[in-house]
Amino acid sequence: MVIYQINVLLFDEYRAIKSGGSYALHGYRRMIILLIQNYFEIIFWFAAQYIFFQDMFGFTVAGSQESILGAIYTSFVVMTSFGFYNVTPLGVLAYILVIGQAMIGLFMTFLSLARFIGLIPNPKSMDQTEQ
Repeated sequence: MVIYQINVLLFDEYRAIKSGGSYALHGYRRMIILLIQNYFEIIFWFAAQYIFFQDMFGFTVAGSQESILGAIYTSFVVMTSFGFYNVTPLGVLAYILVIGQAMIGLFMTFLSLARFIGLIPNPKSMDQTEQ
């Protein structure tokens, strides 16, 4: 998923222009909806890993590793910040999972914001010296 996002956001436009074609989005609204869907899909995949590998983590809130909602909450917190509020990795593989999810979350957030800022049209100015 992350590799596909990198390809779409960074290289598709370049490849289209290099091959002589034109590059256009299907729509900005579609792009935003699909990006949010991909973001939450990654959260759900890591939540499944927290449930499956629950023996590799220590959980602060008792029973949260046994519930789907607790795993989704833990995954959401790790994805949106670098703090582990509810989860403590107990081994090297657990640290790799948590740090990997935090890095993916940070990268996707920065890349998405940069892409959206690049798509914002420049406003016209009424000042003649700025035109």
